[in-house]
Amino acid sequence: MIGLALMAQVMVETLDTRPQPEIPATAFVCSLARTAADGSATESFDLRGLIPVAPKGHLPNASFVLALESASGSPLAGRASVTPNDAGDWFRDYQISRRVGTALYIINLKLRREGQSVAYVTVYDDSWNAGRDGQSFEPYRYDAAGLCKADFSPKEQG
Repeated sequence: MIGLALMAQVMVETLDTRPQPEIPATAFVCSLARTAADGSATESFDLRGLIPVAPKGHLPNASFVLALESASGSPLAGRASVTPNDAGDWFRDYQISRRVGTALYIINLKLRREGQSVAYVTVYDDSWNAGRDGQSFEPYRYDAAGLCKADFSPKEQG
């Protein structure tokens, strides 16, 4: 009985290493607003990009290089990595990581094939806690949120 319980524990904690199906390229354009501590919007900016094809057989949690662009001059524009979390014919869920200075920005895209999609940005930065007494630790902040348009069949692949 103990052996069965140990085997079940190992099975629960084992990572999924099955090869994944191909995920087609996805283009997106987002209009986001930064949020202040009180929840009000402080400034708006845009982000857009073309998420590359995730080839058939890629491993779960594999990341791919992505170039983020911004017409509004957002500091989030630049080279980033993208991880597909879930992808289907109607919905796609991506997590984009971009380091700017000491801060790590995580952009979560919840994309729909038709209509409006949602994006939100969380920022992690250990330097916020430098010199503090250790009692007011702030590991992350919700930085921005907004709406997106997605194209699940972009004509340009690269």
